[in-house]
Amino acid sequence: MAIRNLESILAELGGSLANLVRTVIYVVSLDDGSNMDHAWEAYVEVFGESQPTTTIVGVTRLGRSETVEALVEVEATAVLPA
Repeated sequence: MAIRNLESILAELGGSLANLVRTVIYVVSLDDGSNMDHAWEAYVEVFGESQPTTTIVGVTRLGRSETVEALVEVEATAVLPA
């Protein structure tokens, strides 16, 4: 999951998900919105009630390579200890 990757990166830098102050989640949106629903459910599962300011955006396509077609991209801003 993208959030777990973010958590690992923050840990390497001496932080945690608690240091996040803002996230933007880009989700390839199907006509029925199910991908956005699944992304939001996963997000809430990780953060519970203490979520950073968050925007979720439905898009038609994200960057891709020959082998991977991304369905979710997370942009995050964190304030880390000095």
